[in-house]
Amino acid sequence: MGDRRDLLSLIAPVASPALATATGLWQNRQVMTAPLSRAFPEKVKVPVRRAQARMTRIGWMRGLAAALILAQPATARAEIEGRYRTNDGPDVVGLLEIAKDGRFRYQLIAGALDQAAQGRWEKKDGLVRLFTEPKPTPPTFRITAVEGGKDKPLARVTWLNGRGIAGIDVRVGFSSGEPVEGYTQEDGWTLPLDESRTPIWIEIAEPIHRIASERSDLLPGQVIEAIFVPNDLGIVAFDGALVEESTDGVVLHHPWGDMQFIRQGRR
Repeated sequence: MGDRRDLLSLIAPVASPALATATGLWQNRQVMTAPLSRAFPEKVKVPVRRAQARMTRIGWMRGLAAALILAQPATARAEIEGRYRTNDGPDVVGLLEIAKDGRFRYQLIAGALDQAAQGRWEKKDGLVRLFTEPKPTPPTFRITAVEGGKDKPLARVTWLNGRGIAGIDVRVGFSSGEPVEGYTQEDGWTLPLDESRTPIWIEIAEPIHRIASERSDLLPGQVIEAIFVPNDLGIVAFDGALVEESTDGVVLHHPWGDMQFIRQGRR
């Protein structure tokens, strides 16, 4: 990850006290966040930490929705090099720096979400594109189906050090009827007491960074034990992401949606 302190020092004039909450959320990643939506990759994920649930839901939704916009590019100018920032609410601050030496730097703090990237940029046929270097290794889940027992939850997710993770989405399917959805506590997650059906598959997902597992089949009596391997968690894999100049800055075509950045200072 990039250095948050560096980002905050560059855009301190637009930061707010609410940003301290976002910083604490990231630094205390051992307490994962519970999702507002219980769906999986095809639906929008919103990070929520229970202790800050009300504020984080509202601030993150408004802020990131404002940052991810559809902007109209302006007529291309001769130079795009410079430093740009986004300031779309008390919980969203971001930086995009396009240097004359062909390198770029990107950072974003949006509630509990923390992203960064750096690498090279190139201009070809009038289009500016970003390439993250080195290419990041995406986070993943290591899932093992094991025999259950009286004291074992249906799903438990831990860090590499064995500490349980709260706020991981769980979705369980059966041979008939609708799936059941929930989210883990540090000690795991199990089916509601009134659920009598036998699970035949399970999926899990980390909602903040939109990381979903493959579906795992379950035999009768089995549960899953999963390890979350962060790898390059939060590093955005830009692979030719387009940057277009707009009226007062640039629009970055982020994999999650277009982001408007405003130029800082003069050329």
